[in-house]
Amino acid sequence: MATEEGGFQSSVDQILEESKGRVVDDVSGELESSLELNSEGYEGLTEYAEEAISEVESTENPYDIVGLSKDLKENVTDLVAYGELFSQKLGFLSEFQEELVDEEDIEYAEQYLQENEHLEDTRIDAEDIATVKALRDGRLYDELMSMGDEREWDTATIGDSLLFDNVNDVADAVIADYYFRGGKGLRSTMGQITQYGFEDSVDYQTVMMGAMAETFHSSTLVQDDLMDGDTERRGRDSANMIMDHVFGETGEDIPITTGNVMESWTNDLNVHEQLDIPQKSKETFVRVQDVVNRGQNEDILMGHDLDSLDIDDYKHMSMGKTGFLYGGILKMVAEHSMENLDYTEEERQEVNELLGDYTANFNFAFQSSDDLIEVLGGETGKSDSDIPNRKRTATVLTTDRAMQLQDEDINGMPAEEYFRAFFSTDPENDPTENIEAAEGVEFPENIYDNQIRRIMEEKEDIHRAQLEEWATEASKAAENMQEVRGSEDGLNAGAANLLSKAAEAMNQRTH
Repeated sequence: MATEEGGFQSSVDQILEESKGRVVDDVSGELESSLELNSEGYEGLTEYAEEAISEVESTENPYDIVGLSKDLKENVTDLVAYGELFSQKLGFLSEFQEELVDEEDIEYAEQYLQENEHLEDTRIDAEDIATVKALRDGRLYDELMSMGDEREWDTATIGDSLLFDNVNDVADAVIADYYFRGGKGLRSTMGQITQYGFEDSVDYQTVMMGAMAETFHSSTLVQDDLMDGDTERRGRDSANMIMDHVFGETGEDIPITTGNVMESWTNDLNVHEQLDIPQKSKETFVRVQDVVNRGQNEDILMGHDLDSLDIDDYKHMSMGKTGFLYGGILKMVAEHSMENLDYTEEERQEVNELLGDYTANFNFAFQSSDDLIEVLGGETGKSDSDIPNRKRTATVLTTDRAMQLQDEDINGMPAEEYFRAFFSTDPENDPTENIEAAEGVEFPENIYDNQIRRIMEEKEDIHRAQLEEWATEASKAAENMQEVRGSEDGLNAGAANLLSKAAEAMNQRTH
């Protein structure tokens, strides 16, 4: 690792020398990708995916799709993502394995391999399984957090760490930790379901496209947490909190570039000549990145005047949120399958129109269910920053649309008037401070946020009705995809059912 003595100037000189060498090497190598993809050796994973999907394709329970998704992410997508991306991108991986992967991890991995016969047909070995387990267990996260226990780190001292030579190692560690924290993996799973529905099979290309979608999604979470000021993600500190813990104020902007690096990793996969997917699929992925980033801009500036906003404004904004990735992965995989099956241009257009209808309504259901969870509670690990940040969510807009003048006050202000005032001002210019000043009383912290939450909770039935409508429309589009090329050659009934259940699960997850 980095030199332990020599002081600040020595560290700077070393970094400058390494940077010069990196630039020279990159230019002389014509900036070629460092990834070496190899589709051989993953047949066991794709067979596992096909079997897992077939076992639940006739399910009537929307929660089954979530269980299937978590299973496929853990046993298929994560393993390919590790083997083809993270194991090659993490420069400190050998040190991580030497220092933080222990004998118990190896024993677990050997047992895991014995119990999962599908892995016999893959390139995944015990060391890979043990490393992925250590990442999931948070061993990398623990090392990051231990760095800030006694002091703030900087360019001169970071080389004293157990694993890392420089700030980019720390950023890469955050990237890997975010990815392997878990999540449902529904984006990658819906891609596998789509190919299975068209071809009765799942291949390496589709699994890789799913890994790209999951990695890009993680990159957006890193930046989203910074923008929203969220302190937790999936049970651990958010990236902005990690960087603050390690570097103090000097590291507060690093999550921005960390998310950018993670996004660049997905593009490294997308353009790789050995990832043999159609040009239309590659173009779709680039388009998804563009739309999602622009959608975040719209979300940030969603407006302050509720009179000028309606649910159509929300739908337009939400189509650029990360839910749009669902539509992206479905279109990428559908293009792959339609090329394999020699679909005509007219048939492609019909499929794409139905996919557009499905993913738009699925996205509205997904985004609004996220909004509703923040009000009602539900999934663990979800942030609760929407109300303090005055976000104009679906729950806000449906509450505003439905609320009539109420016979109650909030500390001297009519409830409806206060509701509008709350969402029409910046958190830094809170109208409630004026109420406190006028009455000469200091109210408990978050009392106004909690009162707003109560008003929104009272309209729960209206929020659910809107959410259910979107989920129902998505399900109809999924069913209609069976009719492309006739019922025998379109999307099969099992896949259509699973896509329908995925949409219904967006409604069920709020209960």
